Amino acid sequence: MKKKHIKSLIIVALIFSTFIYLNVKSHEVLSRKSINIIEEIYSPNGEYKSVVFLDGGSATVSNNIRVAVVKNSKKRIYDSDVIFFQDKVSSVDIKWISDTELVINYYNTPYNRILDKIENIDDINIIYKETESNF
Repeated sequence: MKKKHIKSLIIVALIFSTFIYLNVKSHEVLSRKSINIIEEIYSPNGEYKSVVFLDGGSATVSNNIRVAVVKNSKKRIYDSDVIFFQDKVSSVDIKWISDTELVINYYNTPYNRILDKIENIDDINIIYKETESNF
């Protein structure tokens, strides 16, 4: 009788741990194979870094750019760290102007959309500058 309970407990633990692993993995920015880091820029004091991702898209998803800001000591970057998300583009220009200010220069065309644009994360102010494209 005890062996049956132990086997059941092991099966439940395996199912639970698989669920937790998949749930954590699905919240990572890099969980899709088409997403690549194209640039990492550290804040002047080195405490934070901004990370630019290019998603090469697929048959149903267009190219898009994502920018995340994370503490430099953080090992993984999650979707909750993404502060800027724009579709149908392949580039963005970012620059730290101080330890607490990050400037994002992005291109605006008649075809793209901004899906996420956060102006403050932790104690960092995000300044957005729109540049018109010649498209």
